[in-house]
Amino acid sequence: MAGNLPQPELWKSLPYQDKDAFVDFLGQHGLWHAALDHLVRAASAAPFPALPLGDGPIDDGDDWHQAHQAMHEGEAAGLALSAPPDFTAYNLNQRDQFSTWAWLHAGEHQRLAAAAGV
Repeated sequence: MAGNLPQPELWKSLPYQDKDAFVDFLGQHGLWHAALDHLVRAASAAPFPALPLGDGPIDDGDDWHQAHQAMHEGEAAGLALSAPPDFTAYNLNQRDQFSTWAWLHAGEHQRLAAAAGV
């Protein structure tokens, strides 16, 4: 997984209100979650919902945030980790909240990767 997928640390510097960068991130992010999902399930970890992330919050809004949060909670539980931050609490249309979300989100992905051994 680690060799051909982006390092989540790079997502800490996701630019605010750059739609092209965000769409690129969403593609990388979706692939990353799919790969981790496969690893967690292959290890016979606790079952959790595999929800489609689709096109992200650009078009899906609240539905995306809820699916994304459920995916993070399931992956953390599947890896026997404490719950992730509540990513739904952040308004991605406000610069400070977006920056905080990007920083925490990247850190959570790093935590998941470390627990999965990748």
